[in-house]
Amino acid sequence: MVAGTGGGEADRVDRGGDRGHRDRAENILPTSATDRLMSVEGSTLQVLARAPLVFLTTIGRTTGRPRTVELWFTYHQGLLYLLGHADAHWVRNLTANPRVSVEIDDTSFAGTAAFDDENRAMAYRLFEAKYGGQQVAYWYRGRREDRLTVAITPVMTGH
Repeated sequence: MVAGTGGGEADRVDRGGDRGHRDRAENILPTSATDRLMSVEGSTLQVLARAPLVFLTTIGRTTGRPRTVELWFTYHQGLLYLLGHADAHWVRNLTANPRVSVEIDDTSFAGTAAFDDENRAMAYRLFEAKYGGQQVAYWYRGRREDRLTVAITPVMTGH
């Protein structure tokens, strides 16, 4: 699953043991630990923003277990932006708990997600610039008003 449509068991991405990934639950930090960390430097994120995908881990709203989904993303002024449907499991998980972990090219971040629909048009423009208008139109078809814009404030947790 690529473009963030979300749905059922497809929300879980098994990345296997070939890259030595730890259980993603380790990267979702309690509030006190996250508060002690410094914000991610813009230059680090600007380099990582070229990556095509982000692995977003949320906490399941009913199970309390980590759930990882592979999504397209953009970066702008210190925030990561995602687009999703209100019925996508990862979006519904964020509604229940905004604490997330994000992995881009083997760099991990903790973060806090917030719905930011005021910046939906900007997020679409950024997605179109990064992925191409035709791809965005295909994967994010339908009324743009039906998509939610999620902004994540990242904090680096490890490489």
